[in-house]
Amino acid sequence: MRAQAASAAGNPEIRPAHLLVALLDQTDGIAGPLLEDPDWWIRIAAAETLGNRLDPTNTSALLLALSDDYRLVRIRTAA
Repeated sequence: MRAQAASAAGNPEIRPAHLLVALLDQTDGIAGPLLEDPDWWIRIAAAETLGNRLDPTNTSALLLALSDDYRLVRIRTAA
């Protein structure tokens, strides 16, 4: 219902994926803690975000992602 009301008011529909992208674009360090999220797709997005930033402070977080239990997280982190 809220999405329909927002759309009718001329506002775009907001989905969880949009919120995740907005959070990952923040520069205050939100992506690092997301590497420990229970959802693998969130961990992948966080690892890719950290990997795209040329910041030496991301090294320890990326090393953590390289040892993730989920294989695809490790692959996407290394890519």
